[in-house]
Amino acid sequence: MKLKISLLCFLAIGRTFFSVAADNATKIDNPKLLLHAEKTLPHYGVLQAKGNGFTYLKVDDGYIHSLFELLTEKGWTKPPYFRRADAPGAHVSVLYEKEGESLSPIPHIGKIFHFKIKEIVQVRARYDQYIVLRVESPELEAYRTSLGLSPKLQNHDYHISIAKKSLKKKTP
Repeated sequence: MKLKISLLCFLAIGRTFFSVAADNATKIDNPKLLLHAEKTLPHYGVLQAKGNGFTYLKVDDGYIHSLFELLTEKGWTKPPYFRRADAPGAHVSVLYEKEGESLSPIPHIGKIFHFKIKEIVQVRARYDQYIVLRVESPELEAYRTSLGLSPKLQNHDYHISIAKKSLKKKTP
């Protein structure tokens, strides 16, 4: 039980750092990547939830696999969203664990939500940097509002993580 509580606290802190860092985003100029996202990938996903309450919009995995290949900077890796069979893959976070737990059962699982591509940015999240594709979705905002929540997740733009880079110094 203590391990579960510690893990949940760690995840909540990590998400908070990511959300706070998103305010300090640096726009990335990569027209080829944006054009590929806008013209070839679907702009919708299906609402899904994990047993812990985490709820997300499952989007085409091409948002990671194909867009990652279009990055021009070296040293990035794909985000760790494919480690296990039950991992979400490419996704847009909609409800964090605590929000989802309080809504059990989570309404509208399986519903399709649409979004528009906004921009690509780099953000720092504690010991890591991420390249993310920001997206806009009035449908997701209306969904969260209908649940009595703020329109955006921790009042930040919805996004799809494309790449990750660790900032931790390696020890010999």
